[in-house]
Amino acid sequence: FSEGGGHSRLLRETMLRGGGRARRAAAARELQPPLLDTEGRIVPQPTLLQELIATHPIAYCTVAPWMIYIGGVLTSVLVSHCVYALVCSLDDDNLSRSPKLQLACAARLLGMLPRPYAWRRVIRMLEEARRQPTTLLVAHRCLLASNDFWFRLNDKLTRLYYVWIIGVVLYLLAVGEKHRSPFEQMMLQHCAACIALVLLQKALGVGAMLVVIHFPAPSMERAMLSNALERYSDVLSIDEKLQFQLCEDPCVICFCPFEVAPSGEIDAEKHKVRRLAKCGHLFHRRCIDAWLLDHRQRGLHAGVSTLSCPVCGMGIEDAHDLDDDPATTRELAWLAELQRVRF
Repeated sequence: FSEGGGHSRLLRETMLRGGGRARRAAAARELQPPLLDTEGRIVPQPTLLQELIATHPIAYCTVAPWMIYIGGVLTSVLVSHCVYALVCSLDDDNLSRSPKLQLACAARLLGMLPRPYAWRRVIRMLEEARRQPTTLLVAHRCLLASNDFWFRLNDKLTRLYYVWIIGVVLYLLAVGEKHRSPFEQMMLQHCAACIALVLLQKALGVGAMLVVIHFPAPSMERAMLSNALERYSDVLSIDEKLQFQLCEDPCVICFCPFEVAPSGEIDAEKHKVRRLAKCGHLFHRRCIDAWLLDHRQRGLHAGVSTLSCPVCGMGIEDAHDLDDDPATTRELAWLAELQRVRF
């Protein structure tokens, strides 16, 4: 489009109509530190979990609760077996007692106590994330869940659990097969079951993530994208004034001109345009809706389900419009930049 084209004038008018809100958003951007360093890397550097949340938030908040449920069931079974082995070592005189292993079992049970509440809290936060209207807000809620105290406590307890398994296995291997008591043999079998179920849970988690990423729920994704599109765009009917401002510029998707609806036109939908609020570009409503909502790539390399202008590539979601809190706005802008950098 030429510099003096209709889109440029409409963009200037849109910015002027934004008034104080647009100026406040621009001032907030100037006050914030840059999101990229001199080498083009995002600051601060994201962890692997944060990258997963930013790039595939819907898949994460869909799979993670189910993995917590499965992990809770498997952990309950293993804890029950650990309790059974501990009770047998205390009550049965035929089983040789091993104070170190008994203390290890007791520590295992104590470490399990806060985990059910942590699981319940994280699941509730992820379910709340699924109800957000845009993918950026979904990613932000998932990020908040990953920074929650109970989430981090559960993560630390999980790592201690892995250390516990390794320590018990090394201790039992050092004892030797000939000198192991029945209780020690039972604990070795318990650790083998723990390792097998941990690997099974990890494999299920990775497999479920790949399936959900490649085959997302169309209804949920489309509803979320449609809500974002309606929130950050305006639908206008083409009149003579708007047609004059466009200076015969066509829709860049169908390359058809913007025409005024004739009087008595039954199908007036094709004479409506959608203007993206952030960049001001206009398209036929049918064209841009089909472009953004229907013709989308799938899979790992398709990127996060966000909407961007076909002309300038700018995302239609505005982090400064989603929340007035400066810290939250900064986090949303960081997530949006991470999504842009990765895809």
